[in-house]
Amino acid sequence: MMSCVVRQSVRFLSSSRRKMMEELKRAPSAEFWIRPMKVEEIPKIAELTRPYYFHFSPCSLKFWHKQDPDGLAIAVNESGEIIGALFTVKNTENLYIGGLFCVHGNYRQLEVGRKLLQESYDHSKDKNLIANVDVHQIMPTTRRGVGVLETDWKSIEYETDTPLNPSMLSDDLPRGVEILPSRIVSFQQYLNMTFPLGATKENLLWKQVAMKKIAKPLWQ
Repeated sequence: MMSCVVRQSVRFLSSSRRKMMEELKRAPSAEFWIRPMKVEEIPKIAELTRPYYFHFSPCSLKFWHKQDPDGLAIAVNESGEIIGALFTVKNTENLYIGGLFCVHGNYRQLEVGRKLLQESYDHSKDKNLIANVDVHQIMPTTRRGVGVLETDWKSIEYETDTPLNPSMLSDDLPRGVEILPSRIVSFQQYLNMTFPLGATKENLLWKQVAMKKIAKPLWQ
């Protein structure tokens, strides 16, 4: 039996770029430039996107780069710092997949996003472009003229072809380890531990869970 973990998101498709291109033509110039990402810059991309609720492993980014190196666009300022990213990877001759659209918080409202979108549309030409975004990012996306295909779309996050067997787990904790109810003061320690592993910022969620007592989060 195949076991899966899925993520719910919103799927968009753009087959007409007229409105989006008209908006992009009005974008003024700024002191940064757009270029393809290099493989050795993957750790910097992961750090750029992590504070903004993205969770892409280096393995995923390497796979995308292998599929379409020119489709992984980044914005770089004069000092060489990566301040934005947008990937538009070729899937088939008539379909491109978009994702990881992110601009550093200190560089927003400076047309970085518009320039990245311009590069994305130039790369995909007149082909179909499909992307998944978080439900909270619907408005910024639809303002660019992109239509919503599905509002309840699920994709596989993890899967295994081996049986799930909870009996393999042990009730015995290692010596010196105990499980305690979470406390507000523990959140920063928790984030410091999980961030290097690729976790997203969940401090607000954890606080709501603990304060409203809708669940009882535990960790070792």
